[in-house]
Amino acid sequence: MVKASLIWLNYNRLSLMDIALKSIESVLNLDFDDYEVVIVDNASSDDSLEGIKKVVEEGGPGNVKVKFVGSDANRGYAGGMNLGWEARNSEAKYVAFLNNDLIVEPSSLKDLVNYMESDEKLADASGLIYFSNSGYIFSRWLWNRPLVF
Repeated sequence: MVKASLIWLNYNRLSLMDIALKSIESVLNLDFDDYEVVIVDNASSDDSLEGIKKVVEEGGPGNVKVKFVGSDANRGYAGGMNLGWEARNSEAKYVAFLNNDLIVEPSSLKDLVNYMESDEKLADASGLIYFSNSGYIFSRWLWNRPLVF
């Protein structure tokens, strides 16, 4: 069973392809065994999707499941993410929505899932985003307080 589905959205990212490629490489190389990556292309009119496919074919570890979903039109952020939601493994316990300029730390998904599994009252977590000296965006997880019923 896939424990986590990561939905990664692309739209005409060719002009900033170096960041998008670093983002998808970081997502494909997480220190976690049971996840899939759903790459949604929101009807890009540039060649960004081809570059992304090349990185996935050449650089991704064999244990990561990757699905490509193409849209017939630019459906915007929410519409693109909804396509990814529909394409994810329905048995995934966790889902993360990622922008194509987010570079995740290798242990971030494992840390997130371990924390979420530690308390059944936890309902969600969100990313804490910061800028490094190189200007790229990184993510750490910010744990939300347990829900009180």
